[in-house]
Amino acid sequence: AVGEQADAEPPAPQPSPPGRETAEERRARREFLRAARRGHWKRCPGCAAIIEKTEGCDNMRCRCGRRFSWISAETVVPCRKLHWRDDSDCFKYWGTTCPNCSPVATMKLAAWRTSVATVGVPSAIAAGALVVGAATVTAAVPAVVCCVPAVAYEPVRRLRRKKHNPFAQGMTLGLTVAGLGLYMCGRAALGDDSD
Repeated sequence: AVGEQADAEPPAPQPSPPGRETAEERRARREFLRAARRGHWKRCPGCAAIIEKTEGCDNMRCRCGRRFSWISAETVVPCRKLHWRDDSDCFKYWGTTCPNCSPVATMKLAAWRTSVATVGVPSAIAAGALVVGAATVTAAVPAVVCCVPAVAYEPVRRLRRKKHNPFAQGMTLGLTVAGLGLYMCGRAALGDDSD
């Protein structure tokens, strides 16, 4: 009988009743929650298995066979972080939170979006005005500088029977450069999708 007991599996420890955790159980639970929050662990929507993402894209496949998006899965512990979007160029820094986020994350998101609206938008408008002002000056200076010589050279051009007035072409050069500059700034701001 003694040999049979030694070969038998020891009984699994029974968890304490709710509200009566031992100090060791509380410590283990806190360590688990810290690790889950630090690792940003999430649960599979199909089987609720805990999943940790270390690299790769957001398309996930669990051992149970369920396919889901990492972004839409609920976290094990309510998340306190503010996340940046990877899928959008224009709204990348607008921020987002997890589906199971804590009130702290919601407040961080509200504070961030308020700062973007009060500082970022006026700064972008000022930068746009600066670009438009620079383009206007770039277009106006050659036009003003070449205007008098173009008018003075016009009778000479007609006597010589030349097709083009180089000073008149200089007047339009500023518009060409300014237009090209605005086009390139627009492409840089909106992003270039060509490979």
